[in-house]
Amino acid sequence: MIYTSAVLLLVFYFYWCFTFADALLLMVLW
Repeated sequence: MIYTSAVLLLVFYFYWCFTFADALLLMVLW
């Protein structure tokens, strides 16, 4: 259970980072 939550947290962290980078890139392009 702890392992699953850790993996979910890692996936969520990477997803947030990619989304933030995408938004930043869009702001730069616009």
